[in-house]
Amino acid sequence: WQTRVTLPKNILGKLAVDNQTIYVASDEINIYALNANNGKQRWVYPTHYDYANRGYAPGPIVAVKDAIYINVGDMFYTLSPVNGHLLWQQSDPTGGFLVTPLALNNVVYITTWSEAMPVIAKIDAYNTGGKLLWSSIIKPSTGSSNFTTLTMGRGLLYASSWKTVYAFNSANGKVVWHHSVGPISNQKSVYAHDTLYLTLQGPYQGTPSQSSNKPNISSIIALDGSNGSLIWEKKNMNSPTVQTAVNGILYVELQDDKGNGHIYALCMTNHATLWSYTHPIANPTKPQGTGNSLTVIPW
Repeated sequence: WQTRVTLPKNILGKLAVDNQTIYVASDEINIYALNANNGKQRWVYPTHYDYANRGYAPGPIVAVKDAIYINVGDMFYTLSPVNGHLLWQQSDPTGGFLVTPLALNNVVYITTWSEAMPVIAKIDAYNTGGKLLWSSIIKPSTGSSNFTTLTMGRGLLYASSWKTVYAFNSANGKVVWHHSVGPISNQKSVYAHDTLYLTLQGPYQGTPSQSSNKPNISSIIALDGSNGSLIWEKKNMNSPTVQTAVNGILYVELQDDKGNGHIYALCMTNHATLWSYTHPIANPTKPQGTGNSLTVIPW
């Protein structure tokens, strides 16, 4: 099916779909729930967040069975998926909320950072009622707030800040291991088969005056999920983002210096390229893996 839905204001951030409902935020920072079958509005929640003057766009919406989570600047909202009523909220006036919250097993994990120097990053775990279960502070990150998305595997919560990857005990927030790997891209990380995959930043190519339109020469690394040791590194990739892992294959999206986008299928054990697909960068895609197939969704 296809339908056109017009909202009062422009759409901001990434939408979420759960239980036949689409959740989306607009630039007056209202949260809309739409019927996925016909586009009709089910409810709207006005956050009253002053986006025009404060300037923070909403983060991606996370939808689970009993809650809708979204962070906007220094505010974090938890809404009922049934009627959009506010269940609980948190604020962080010292800085703001980072990356996409992770909701698993009736716990939501969120990251915050302070604007004061040196920058301090923090991970908080809340239960579904908004009670703080634990909080873990990550050491000062020399002025950078780069964070990968939070990832979970075998009871460990993985996060990365600046040059270091951390594995936390998801039950109490204690650091199990941390591993210095170099400057980390603030994009996705993927966990599969006891291995953590993420992207390292690299220097731009060309002179400074030319660098703004040049892709970032980066690396993808695979770390042992149990102790953080390096398994392999695939070097010299242009602005890669690890997207998903299915049946022993790691799917990566990147951009070349001619303006084309590429999807690479890499062997998870040794990073050998199995196949690649090229698409115009003007029509970016979002690869998603389910079962034995990969779906490439234009967005």
